[in-house]
Amino acid sequence: MIRYPKWIEYVKKVMDETAAKLVETLLLEGKTSTVDAIFQTVENLSEVPKSDRYTQRQAVVESLHRLVEGNFVEKVAPIFINEDETDDKDPTKQQCFEDPAIVSILSNAPYKTTLPRHTVWRLNWKLIQSSLKSFCLGRLVAERYGHRVVSAGSIVTAALKFQSYHSGEGIFSANDISNFLPKPVQQALEKKPGGLLVNLSQSLVNLSHFDYPPVVDEIEEAHGHPQGGKFSISTTKLVKHLRDRTIHQFVFNAYGDLAARIVSVLRVKGSCEAEPLAEAAMVPAKDTREILHRMYRDNLVQLLNLQQGKQHNPASMIYLWSVNHLHLLRVVRDKVCTAMLNLRLRRQHESEYVGKAWMERASQEEDENENKEDKEQYNKFCQGLERLDFAMMQLDETLMVLMDF
Repeated sequence: MIRYPKWIEYVKKVMDETAAKLVETLLLEGKTSTVDAIFQTVENLSEVPKSDRYTQRQAVVESLHRLVEGNFVEKVAPIFINEDETDDKDPTKQQCFEDPAIVSILSNAPYKTTLPRHTVWRLNWKLIQSSLKSFCLGRLVAERYGHRVVSAGSIVTAALKFQSYHSGEGIFSANDISNFLPKPVQQALEKKPGGLLVNLSQSLVNLSHFDYPPVVDEIEEAHGHPQGGKFSISTTKLVKHLRDRTIHQFVFNAYGDLAARIVSVLRVKGSCEAEPLAEAAMVPAKDTREILHRMYRDNLVQLLNLQQGKQHNPASMIYLWSVNHLHLLRVVRDKVCTAMLNLRLRRQHESEYVGKAWMERASQEEDENENKEDKEQYNKFCQGLERLDFAMMQLDETLMVLMDF
């Protein structure tokens, strides 16, 4: 599933709104030239007076320069346009390549080498996706061990970003990831006795002692090592722990805390009968059977019937309940996808039928929603759309954990 809104939101968080609008332009166009990308981004930004248009173009060029420096966009082969198929009647296409203000800004020293006029760019979506993965896993480590190791989440995020920028290099040292740390974390480690690298190496060693979930593997012992040791991030185990936590939360929200406890016991014990399962989960046997049959109907748990004799007598049969990890993951993922579809259909219905008249009147220059009651209804409608968008963003992050990681 393509998650364009999540990428735009991430760029807006790490940079600014202008860079996010530039990323949105690249996503819509696929690939485009330098001048064309800048011009279309300026057109998509809010209206400004004529005196500020040059300043706005300067801000867009600076944002593109930062995106190129951060490898968020990458160069691709140039676009070959057939002169016979160009639309001479479209003034936008003619103006995109002849904007003198953009050409003047690009001719300056900082941008002349990094942003050639005719270079074609596209979004480096793999780097953005891996950066989102680094952010999610770093947030997990901060929640689990942030109270025991200072800046644990920032250190893990920096290590995963280093691996993203240097694909294939899973082993790193403290010196390798020091430049990927946030400035406040660098300054805090530098002020401690021993300096940045010594304290960073000690933090990595402390993180290697944790095992639920494992975070860091100490490949080469840090004591006496010239670079402070060699380490690697236990990415697979962290992703597994994050997925297990997401599935547990889904079962907890959909079926209750008792069902989540029963599923957790089944995932640890494997196949189990109802009575021992109820005892292990500390749930009454009657409630356990009801919950198991309800989850069995929804295909979350599996049931195996074992016949002790040749005759099929239900009284002598053994009923074993179990949970298949991959099957449970697939079922939860399908249910989350169904919820995402329902939210999108609900938003489409709200925008096309319920609030169509309000949106058309709001888009006009003169506001026709002069009635106070009408304005309140329109504000409530906009708040409902924002809540739907926020819910879709949250579900999209859940799907990213269940599918892409």
